[in-house]
Amino acid sequence: MTVVIPPPEQWSLVRQQWWETPGIDVKNGDLGDAEVQALDAQARELWPIPPWAREVRVQMPKWGVEMCAHRWLDALDLLMRQIIAQQSWPFAAGHCGDVPGVLYQQAETLAASVECWLEDESELTELDRDVASCLGERTDDKIMAGTCFVAMMRARFAEEAGWDELSEMAASWAEQAEVNPALARILSDKVKLYENLGCACGYTLAEQFLDFVRLIGADDEAVALRLRRGVCNPQLYRVLDLDPLRVETTVGYLWGWKAALDGMEEGWLRDVVPQIAGAAVHARNLMAPVVENGALGRWLVGSLLKTTKIWQERALEMLARYEIDVPDHLSVLPTLV
Repeated sequence: MTVVIPPPEQWSLVRQQWWETPGIDVKNGDLGDAEVQALDAQARELWPIPPWAREVRVQMPKWGVEMCAHRWLDALDLLMRQIIAQQSWPFAAGHCGDVPGVLYQQAETLAASVECWLEDESELTELDRDVASCLGERTDDKIMAGTCFVAMMRARFAEEAGWDELSEMAASWAEQAEVNPALARILSDKVKLYENLGCACGYTLAEQFLDFVRLIGADDEAVALRLRRGVCNPQLYRVLDLDPLRVETTVGYLWGWKAALDGMEEGWLRDVVPQIAGAAVHARNLMAPVVENGALGRWLVGSLLKTTKIWQERALEMLARYEIDVPDHLSVLPTLV
């Protein structure tokens, strides 16, 4: 992975720091809010910024380094470690397209359980039994749909098939889907198996695997709706249900970085955000020495806070869109200015 650094003469411009950031339309002259402008002013004052620091800044959350990614929190941890080490190195965690190895194992395990059902073999594992329960009575339609599912899962994960190849595979089943309701449910315009597998970098993917099996077994609009929202950012609407620690740790980190910037101690965090104090105190303890070391550290920690907060705000937007309540300790976020 190559880290692309803007040219030095343009680095301090908001356009160069924020052009890939959700909610900031720099192409049309949007200079961002007061926090963004304050960070931009700091960057101007700090010039020349050491190359390692510019590289770290470029890798902070933006489009392409997103909260819906499998290893979002790993990315935040790596960024803190780079700031501490005063070094930058490329990493895949948190990036679009990053699919950890554990997903490959989960995919094959599920494919094998569906295959067990297809071949009417004895159910040996709990997953085998769950799959059999989801699929229900064996019918010709379900057997064909299950065969398609296994083929596409293995094409994606065993053979590393890309988006175009998966789309072509789906198209090859289109004629059968016209007369097969079970197959149509996973290949329709509303729910496209190849899209969910092609965009496999979202944190809900493992849950989606079983949802496709459920959809083969029965027409379930709630399951279909989950899958339609299962690609890219929209899947953040399920984060409090499927991965609450993703949000709790993210918001805890935000408050920890705020405490580091403001010179606040551990006790302050335990009073202000007791529910997420573990993550908050950890982030504060890591970044406080960096902030105390000078203006460059303050700018990097402030930039990490702001770029991460923008993604938490986006998650809150997704939750609000589907009228999901969020507790105050996860919706009230710290400010820089």
